[in-house]
Amino acid sequence: MKQDPPEGQMRGINELTYNWDLGHAEPIALEVNLKAIRFPSNGDGVEITDDESMSFADGMGGDLPFSISAWIKPDISQSGQILSRRDSTYQPSQAGEWILGHSQGKLYAILYDDPGAGNFSTGNRIYIQQTVADAPALADGVWQLLTFTYDGSGQIGDVMNPTGVKFYVDGVENTDFSNRQASNYSGIARFPNLQTVIGNSDNPTTNTFEDLIADTCLYNKELSQTEVEEIYNSGVVKDMNRFSAYDSIISWWKMGDDQDTTGAAGIKDYVGTNHGSMINTTEIVDSTGLETEQYVADQNLRCLWEK
Repeated sequence: MKQDPPEGQMRGINELTYNWDLGHAEPIALEVNLKAIRFPSNGDGVEITDDESMSFADGMGGDLPFSISAWIKPDISQSGQILSRRDSTYQPSQAGEWILGHSQGKLYAILYDDPGAGNFSTGNRIYIQQTVADAPALADGVWQLLTFTYDGSGQIGDVMNPTGVKFYVDGVENTDFSNRQASNYSGIARFPNLQTVIGNSDNPTTNTFEDLIADTCLYNKELSQTEVEEIYNSGVVKDMNRFSAYDSIISWWKMGDDQDTTGAAGIKDYVGTNHGSMINTTEIVDSTGLETEQYVADQNLRCLWEK
């Protein structure tokens, strides 16, 4: 609708440059996801400086619940870690808190026990793993949403009655995990200055994820089945600003989209401040073929009266 300019008052630059014949600009449809990050070589990854929000020890010897979701396109002839807090060179001994990864399409997760300073052992842990007896949870060379949830109980049940840790692929729970171990586990470790890494571990660096990772989120709760299905969104990358449990998101990495760049801290966290830096030959790629939601930019951001 045509609008009349205000009369009887001095005009500022916004009034002088506003299109009074056309009024507001047409809304612009933006796509949530157009890009992804590729990890071509060993040693690649997105490194994120340590922050308390990404550790899940409750400070009293127990665990806090957390969840991870990531759009991934794996090469299942290879193996790699999707998101982790692990460093074999940490001093005075090794360090590890948690890992989510796959071995030739078969999923695994590790929660490391806190044995006290200088006494870290890879054998003290919760370890949930698909074995040779299990069909790979991941498909080769196609986009899928992997979701991991943990209720913070320190319990894992058994093969027939799994509890505590759950895995979902494309919104559907996968319980085909023959190996469920809890060895000398009393509570998740907390190591200061331990980096979180997307697509690898801080060390060893031979655990690089092969191929592509897109939108990835870390949550401070055990996601429900309904919430996992909402994020999967029938195979369309969701605008997480519209997620019903948005307040549970610790970090949302768009993995190359929006304001992301290749420089230091260029992989932005669009909820918190856990920005990441691409290392080695890690690269942002276009035209991923991953279907995505669109959202309409707020017209008020371009409205004269809101300037």
